[in-house]
Amino acid sequence: MVRWAIGGTALLAGLAALTWIGTKRTGPEIVVNAPVTPEPAPPVPPRPAEPALVRVVDVTDIDPLLDPPSIPAAAGGAGPVLTAVGYEEPAAPAPPAGPVPPIPSAVD
Repeated sequence: MVRWAIGGTALLAGLAALTWIGTKRTGPEIVVNAPVTPEPAPPVPPRPAEPALVRVVDVTDIDPLLDPPSIPAAAGGAGPVLTAVGYEEPAAPAPPAGPVPPIPSAVD
């Protein structure tokens, strides 16, 4: 059964190749003595009166983003400000102020 399928596929591929080779194909039509007329150049757009970019912004100056200026104490800059958006979350508890226990030694 598999031999018949392979043979049939090979026969169909051969017939398709012979059909493709035997078909008359025409190329593009070439007119030999046609008058040549130059194509008009596209219109040149007018230049703008002023430059498009009036002010140049230096985007490489990121120091204020990495180290923002401090908030003066008069404006309420006593500590970090947490802004909750859409919900209220309790503040994290303060860490214990006792001595730190030593790290236990590894078991061999």
